[in-house]
Amino acid sequence: MCGIAGFIGYKKISKSYLIETLNLMKNRGPDAQSYREYNYKDFNVYLLHSRLKIIDLGDAANQPITIGDYTLIFNGEIYNYIELKEKLIKECPQYADQFTTDSDCEVLIHLYKEYGVNFIKKCKKY
Repeated sequence: MCGIAGFIGYKKISKSYLIETLNLMKNRGPDAQSYREYNYKDFNVYLLHSRLKIIDLGDAANQPITIGDYTLIFNGEIYNYIELKEKLIKECPQYADQFTTDSDCEVLIHLYKEYGVNFIKKCKKY
């Protein structure tokens, strides 16, 4: 099982503290640990992920996964992600060449890019 952590607020978190947190999460996901930091004026967002490789074993599927302006950390497994991916490509053919992994998380990002928060309804529909 993977591990996720995050922080949203005005406090600035040091890199050493982020690395220390990832090290504490290593037992949740020993295969890869990483984080993303986003800052806007005095506002900060930190997304941390510790990965246990299950579906796509390649490093390209490590998280946080970023595609364009979208970044995702996710702890779970989408069992019907292949069907969701196929339906998305059928409805929106422009996505056929945009997938770079076999990750269920990448499918979630593309669904969100296309449908916004309504992507949840698409997941339930299929």
